[in-house]
Amino acid sequence: QDKPIKMRQLADLFHINVADIHEMWILDCEEQKRERFRREGLPFLREYLDHYCHTVVADFYEGYLVVFLDWIEQAPERKSISQELQAQLETMDFSTTLTCCHPLERTAEVRQSFLIYVEMLPFARKIWPLWNCYTLQDMKFAADSHRKAEEGETVLTQSLAPLRPLLDSQADPLLLHTLETYLLDAKSSTVGCSRLLFLHKNTVKYRL
Repeated sequence: QDKPIKMRQLADLFHINVADIHEMWILDCEEQKRERFRREGLPFLREYLDHYCHTVVADFYEGYLVVFLDWIEQAPERKSISQELQAQLETMDFSTTLTCCHPLERTAEVRQSFLIYVEMLPFARKIWPLWNCYTLQDMKFAADSHRKAEEGETVLTQSLAPLRPLLDSQADPLLLHTLETYLLDAKSSTVGCSRLLFLHKNTVKYRL
């Protein structure tokens, strides 16, 4: 609710240094498994992240698992930690989507990031259907794309102009799908694209 004074009073009560926390993770799992996740997944997540963080504050808020982190200095690369965490949760039969928001300097940024996430997660899933891990920047890109689509035909036509030759070329849908996967899901990596499409990397290169 963007009440920084009350937040700091609570932080003092629980001996949490809010000034050191600049990162928020938001996890979404299947609705029918949320109660089991609260009992089994949440304690596991806290224990797992305790190895890498000074402080871990995690609980459900409005149906989403929200985690605030204060990393120790020698913690491994965060992406590998998040991927390993999701893999471990998968073995517990929890399929999750994780969004990493950082750096966050003020409580207002935390609130705004959460609101963007809630609104844009469905659109992000349409843009990157093969991903299960996003960043705040991805959500902002989804918001910008959604805004352009809502602004009317003129703005939408201008935004899509660079793609028009491809869309008008009657190209094989398989080639367009490969290009979309390469640019969006694989972040312009032929190896990543080949892995996602279960193809040899030379096949991906040939299609591109």
